[in-house]
Amino acid sequence: RDIRLKTLAEFRKLGKRLFTIDFCMSKVADEARNSAKKMGAVPYVAVDMTELNLIPSGCPADENPKPVLSLDDARNFMAVSDTRRMGTKTKSVLALVETNQDVLILDVEQGVKQEPLTKQEIYQLKFKKIGSPRKVIARMPLTYAMAGAPYWKPTWTEGNPAWLIATDPSNPDRFTVDYRHTEWKDILGRYLKWIMDLGFDGVMIDDTGSWRYFEEVYPMK
Repeated sequence: RDIRLKTLAEFRKLGKRLFTIDFCMSKVADEARNSAKKMGAVPYVAVDMTELNLIPSGCPADENPKPVLSLDDARNFMAVSDTRRMGTKTKSVLALVETNQDVLILDVEQGVKQEPLTKQEIYQLKFKKIGSPRKVIARMPLTYAMAGAPYWKPTWTEGNPAWLIATDPSNPDRFTVDYRHTEWKDILGRYLKWIMDLGFDGVMIDDTGSWRYFEEVYPMK
């Protein structure tokens, strides 16, 4: 914790805006939110949730009617990394449009069938329910591949291609990747360009933890 706080302090010195996510029970939600603010961060407190797969009901904390022209303008945000339980992509998009958060962090693929968002849908999401503009950020996994992603090929499986190292035991559609492999790096580059061409305002690099798999298989001495 001390190391993380020190690292965050260094980012603040560089003038970077910090965003934090806390999972907690409702009775300590205000405490979690205030702790993040004391660090100079914009908090998202996922109350009574274990995954980012729901849209919280009610108004967001620190609701902001003003336009959000950059991340520096943001007072709050929401991250939703799995919308499959919301039904179709259309239902998912409509539910997200009816929110007032200053920043949305979303997967490119939405709904039970995990269909990619279109340029028109992303444009819709760039406005809060009250009408003022906001920022929409795409979540991009870095060291895991997802079956069904736009780059995915039907013939792929664990070990084919060789850089698809192992299936995630908790999710058969998620694969640990040898992220050093040139082919995977090329795929990520093309995927990033495709995301930005869709009209997202930026990308949040996520799922960087597959190094743990390699550390377990090839422990350092």
